[in-house]
Amino acid sequence: MRILISAVIGLFSSFCFADCDFYVKRSNDEIDAWLTIKSSIYREMIKDIRARPAFGTYIIKDSISAKSGNTYARNGRLEIHVNPELSPARKISTIIFEMSNVYFNPEHQKIDLLVDKGFIKTKEEFGLAHEIYEYEAIRMHKSVIGDINNSCNRLPKEFYHLVSIKDRDFEDYKIPDLDRYLENQLKSGHTAHYYLWFSKRKKI
Repeated sequence: MRILISAVIGLFSSFCFADCDFYVKRSNDEIDAWLTIKSSIYREMIKDIRARPAFGTYIIKDSISAKSGNTYARNGRLEIHVNPELSPARKISTIIFEMSNVYFNPEHQKIDLLVDKGFIKTKEEFGLAHEIYEYEAIRMHKSVIGDINNSCNRLPKEFYHLVSIKDRDFEDYKIPDLDRYLENQLKSGHTAHYYLWFSKRKKI
């Protein structure tokens, strides 16, 4: 009887969230499950991640130290850290983006190995390679949001935080060209993170 009640409560919770209420706080697991239902693209990402022989599991954790979100590969699994103080809509959007980064984790790992093998010799090459896959993660993020927009119609502007919160709806959400994106990442100091990682990688 207790199991049946729990199942009904869980179903009711999922149903309420399915009504596209983006102003109520949800747990990370609830958000992850809801996205799997709402987006076929997100669902395929999860399917691909879980089929991998290495780092085939993930966990989404709250972390007050995360400015918005971060991803880590630790102890054989992938971790997504999100700031619990984000607004509900911003948190959903952040989880989508960080899951997209997790999806491209094998490519990021290969880039690191190219340093070890001597194919990538400079921090500029290293930063460029990683930033291109982050750009692909932004494109994936937009595709998932497109799925959600199809069933939820107008989304809160926090969904579009990766490019510009001035965008008010999905039709106005424009991803910059790759060259402009790379220039912005360099000017903002984001690419410097990869320069630092390159220096540490060279010492391994």
